[in-house]
Amino acid sequence: MGHSPKAAGRKWTIGIQDPKASRGTALGTIHAANMSVVTAGTYEQYLMSHGHKYIYLFDAKTGYPYDNNLASVTIVSKQSVDGDALSNAAFDKGLRGGLAYMNKKRGQDIEAIFVTNNNRVYITNGLKSDFKLVKGTNYRPGNFKA
Repeated sequence: MGHSPKAAGRKWTIGIQDPKASRGTALGTIHAANMSVVTAGTYEQYLMSHGHKYIYLFDAKTGYPYDNNLASVTIVSKQSVDGDALSNAAFDKGLRGGLAYMNKKRGQDIEAIFVTNNNRVYITNGLKSDFKLVKGTNYRPGNFKA
């Protein structure tokens, strides 16, 4: 809520969690004030059984967890409830469908960051000028347009 206490009108610097690292390790950053940042990911709520990782995000069509190469979807929005719903909806659509879906939200103060299991980061158009990868990370920008 509000602005960073470092200076009047200054936005907060928010780290985007690296899904493959320990908690608190960022792969990139954005700046925001009076916004909610919500992530759905495969790295905190899961079950390991017989060498397979079962995530908490389920495909309603199959009844099984998604297996779509996404490690996380982060939503930046005015309302946290929107971020929670949209992070799951975007995860459901997969990378290409989710990115296209989120880019259509343009003008609604809703943006997204998609992180894949193969270390690529895809950003909706409204965040491209703000998102910065952390130096030394193994992640690289994704390279297709939705």
